[in-house]
Amino acid sequence: MDAVEQASDILLGLPLPRELRNVGIYYKAYCIKRRGQFVEARAMFERVADEATSKYKARALLGLGSVAFDSGDFPSAMSLYVEGGRAAMRARELDPLTAFYSQWAVAILKSIDGNHRGALTDLGGMFPLARAVGASYPPLFYSHLNSMSVELLESGQIVEAQNVSKIVLASPFADAYPEYRETSIDIALRGRRASRSVVSFAQSKLNAQNVLRLPPAEHVNSDTSVEPAPDHQKPARVFDMQKWKKKMGKEPNGDHKDSKSDKDMSQDEILYEIMNIFTEKDMDREIRLEMLESIRRLAAKKRANKQEKGPGKDSDQDSD
Repeated sequence: MDAVEQASDILLGLPLPRELRNVGIYYKAYCIKRRGQFVEARAMFERVADEATSKYKARALLGLGSVAFDSGDFPSAMSLYVEGGRAAMRARELDPLTAFYSQWAVAILKSIDGNHRGALTDLGGMFPLARAVGASYPPLFYSHLNSMSVELLESGQIVEAQNVSKIVLASPFADAYPEYRETSIDIALRGRRASRSVVSFAQSKLNAQNVLRLPPAEHVNSDTSVEPAPDHQKPARVFDMQKWKKKMGKEPNGDHKDSKSDKDMSQDEILYEIMNIFTEKDMDREIRLEMLESIRRLAAKKRANKQEKGPGKDSDQDSD
């Protein structure tokens, strides 16, 4: 950040066109925001949003959103992140990084508000964008997976959260991002708690008088410090492996109980199922390579079919 601030000072000190000076102002604003100078940073971001090109206008809106977020004004932050995402899509030059950050921030704000299902849906929907951005900024892809792992955990999908977390911890960036390991530890603790709950509930009669009500767990993600969930209480969720298997439409031996259940699976559920199978502890490397080759072969076949049919002719199939 010291180098970024030096570069921004150089831009601001040169007789450059207003567009380039606004680029310098934009990066200078981020530098002083990191020092806690929110008022000054907000004024700079507002100037860029008013005067800069469409690309930096969108980024400046995200900057204003980050100031509101760090100030604890989450409603304003949500509005600014949404508007920044819209501006990014309207810009002449598509800025995938801005689109990624805006959607990611909205999902995190939903999580802070206690809407973990909504956050998980948003994160799953932006998975292709995260993969595309991750090609140039690999840590962002794994931070996105870490956020998905957190939301899976908060939604009660402990096994799925654990499998995604394993992928994150296996990345070359795990040592640089301690929140990855914090998520893994949280999953392990929650898993043990669920196991104890299963035993406890099996030995006692459930009724309104003897159900233990636990306070909501704290939310941890890669962009914020620990944030308490909304101040309300609800019964502790007990993870049921049999229900999970039934939901995924498979028996323990991997045979499908009902072929229709697979067709009803959402894109997120399909992705999690693939991840679950791929990351099984006893899965051989050769089988994983076969899975990878099969997916590539199917994807290549799909692309070839699209090229043969031409644009617009297979829209009905693509919508399925």
